[in-house]
Order: sequence, then structure tokens, then C-alpha cells
Amino acid sequence: MVKEDIKVVIQGLGKIGCLIAKSVTQRSGLKLVGGVDIDPNLIGKDLGEVIGIGKNLGIKVSDDIEAAIAESKPDIVVNCTKSFLDMIYPDLVKIIKSKVDVISTCETLVYPYYRYPNLAKNLDELAKENGVTVVGAGINPGFMLDVLVMVLTAPCVELKSVYAKRQLDLAKRRYSLQKKSGLSLSPEEWREKFKKKEITGHVGYAESVAFIAHTLGWRFDKIEEWQECQV
Repeated sequence: MVKEDIKVVIQGLGKIGCLIAKSVTQRSGLKLVGGVDIDPNLIGKDLGEVIGIGKNLGIKVSDDIEAAIAESKPDIVVNCTKSFLDMIYPDLVKIIKSKVDVISTCETLVYPYYRYPNLAKNLDELAKENGVTVVGAGINPGFMLDVLVMVLTAPCVELKSVYAKRQLDLAKRRYSLQKKSGLSLSPEEWREKFKKKEITGHVGYAESVAFIAHTLGWRFDKIEEWQECQV
């Protein structure tokens, strides 16, 4: 019996979505069958051209996730659009009701019960009702400051505290992350825009803490989360 490839639709064809789509085309056992984005400059273009693999795939980029699912009949949708669960919730509902599994790079979906308990409960119930799985995953949160931490602490017989630190150079990262982190702004401009929520900085630190606490069975009174500009 020949095992069929897992059919994948990518929703959100920014830097991350395109990298994931390209990796799907390079791995055995996976088949890229659809791409969805709301950018009018991408809609209708061949997906192979959009993700930069040097050849056409015969798949047109759509702006309608339900239509893309109906046409391609995927096994899974990889959602790579927004950082906050309330912003992607409507799309997740559409995917779940189409009875398709979904993995999302949405940072706050890694541990949605912390920031969005009601939405998390609704998604859990809807997923069970439709027999599908919903997972939030990524480098951070989703691996670097939570899953990796849990793996590294697994041999410990007694664990009293956890300290994790990540350092990176934003100048070498994708533009969207640079923009929401306020790169190139003066300290004064950064603080003002951050106060007005015009820039978000990195999202998901609190979710990593909540994830670790849940995994260890620790109860916490509160999570303090802050970001600052240091010069």
C-alpha cells in the first residue's frame, strides 16, 4: 500500500509563509496544493512564482480560504498571518468547519488559554466537534523559550526555577519583524509608538511562561511582561 502525500495549503504568503511553502515542495511526504493571501498583488499569480522556486506549479493564489480548501481538499492548512488569536479566529473557524487540521505561526495560539481563554475554549470544542487538530507553533514561542526549555530540564529531579534568554540581531531579520519591533526609531519615537500600541515588539513571551508553568504543573499569581528600548 502506497502512502499518499500530506496535502498542504499555506495561508499567508509573507516571508514566513513562503519559506514554509518552499520547504513543503522540498520534502518527501508533503504536497503543496494551495496558497491563500489577501495581497491584491499576489492574488491570481502562480504559487510557484510567488514562493520563488523557479517554476510554476499550476496553482493560482486565492484570497478565499474556504474556496481554496474546497478546490484542493487539503489535509492541513498552515496559517501564517497574524500574531494575535482574535485576529485569526474567524479564519480558524472556517478551516475547522471545513474539517481540516490547522497549524498556525500565531504566537498567542501557542498557549491561547492565557490571553484568550474564551476563544481557546471555543476552538477546542469546535475542533473536537469536527474531529480536527489545531496547533500553534513556531521558533519563539513554540520552541526556543518553551519546548526546548522543557526538553533541557527533563532530566532534573527537582526544579525550582527556570531562566531562559534569547538574543538576536533584528537587522538580519525579516522586514515585518523589524517594523513591529520599531527598528530604526529613536528611543523617544519607540516609546511613544509602543505606548500607543502602534508597534507591538515581539509577541509571545507571556505565552512561553504560561506554557512552561502548565507543563511543570506550577501555579502562578501573575505574569509580568514588558519591553523597553535601551541605548
